[in-house]
Amino acid sequence: MFDRSAFSFTNILSITIVLSANSNDRQTISSFAFSGCHNLETVTIRMSSFSIGGSAFNDCFNLKNIIFPENYYISYIGSYAFENCPLESFNFKSVNSLEKGAFRNTNLREVELNLGSLRDDVFEYCSNLINVKIENELSIMESKGIFKNCHSLETVDLGPLSWTCREMFSNCYNLIEVKSSISYVGIHDETFYSCINLKILKLNPSNIGNKAFMFCNSLAYINLTETVLIKSRAFYGCQNLASVSPQVFGDEYAFAFCNSIISCNVQTFAKTGLMMNCSKLESVVIHNIQYIPDKMFYGCSSLKNIEFPDIIKFIGHYAFMGTSIEVPFLDLSETNQIGNYSFKGTKIERIKIGKDFVYSGFQCDFYYRDRCWGNEDTDENPFKDVTTITEIILGSGKQKFRGKDFQDSNNANITLGQYSYFRIENGMMIQDNEI
Repeated sequence: MFDRSAFSFTNILSITIVLSANSNDRQTISSFAFSGCHNLETVTIRMSSFSIGGSAFNDCFNLKNIIFPENYYISYIGSYAFENCPLESFNFKSVNSLEKGAFRNTNLREVELNLGSLRDDVFEYCSNLINVKIENELSIMESKGIFKNCHSLETVDLGPLSWTCREMFSNCYNLIEVKSSISYVGIHDETFYSCINLKILKLNPSNIGNKAFMFCNSLAYINLTETVLIKSRAFYGCQNLASVSPQVFGDEYAFAFCNSIISCNVQTFAKTGLMMNCSKLESVVIHNIQYIPDKMFYGCSSLKNIEFPDIIKFIGHYAFMGTSIEVPFLDLSETNQIGNYSFKGTKIERIKIGKDFVYSGFQCDFYYRDRCWGNEDTDENPFKDVTTITEIILGSGKQKFRGKDFQDSNNANITLGQYSYFRIENGMMIQDNEI
């Protein structure tokens, strides 16, 4: 239509853009065409089908009003096209594609979207934006930060959107309510990261990405009925999250530092530090988890009551260290791998050991396997500072016994199970093959 940067950094106050006389094709307002026109206030466009190039109106610090014809269509608005313009409103319903940062740092108060694709940071730093409404499925999965750092945003209606994008509403500090009109929605990585006032979630997440709700300090309840995957640090540091229904599960540190959870069911799967430092957690029921990972309840200082699964095959480093658990009977009949300080300082009365332990060390990369080759033995024994054990039951599969594991329980007695490799003679425990 006209050359790139044709009017950039000029002093024009208003401009009317009309269809080129020698073309019936879709028209394009060139990239950087009016970039840096600091005095430009009004733009009138008299074209029904057109596109806007990248940075076309970038840094037009007084541009508040754009007049369009009826029934217009914009095929795309290029990267940073209106960045730093004080636009207060824009009709996006006739726009097919918004490129990176197209409306970044504008004064928009509401955004309604119903078609097309959005790229990175389209509305980032729109500090006056209060409401977002999505009326149709959008192509955003490969994008990130679309509404990031919109500090005044309060309500979001995701409509039929099936997936959010990475960092979609990250650092929207005043976001209070988010809702969806479909059965379940996928929440991408860091979607609501540090949305510290988010209280109301009217949606069912199917997948929850890394750090998706991290530091959402006002969130008190989450329904995970439809959720199949929770990734690392998804709810890390959600200080007021008190109710998780129906169960807790997830990747590394998914619920760490959630200091308002008092009781919960843990099932499906768990990874390192799942509930680390949940300081008010008092009781836990563990279902169908045979591999208890490193630091799973590390630092849960109020945790006293725990219901273990029937079979435990692996217990990681520091799994229950720093808790106050009281266990009348701990059945480790099927456990063959145990980590450093797993039960340090806890209260266990009776314990049954059925197999020889592989003592996991820091240099071992083969967790959850039967053997950990080249593993060094350490003094960080699993039952350090456990002084309450009164009975140790050795099952038929136990061929080796490391007494120093229980050196702090001075009143412990050893009971040999049926077909034990050991026997007791004159107060001494020896193996059957020893003379």
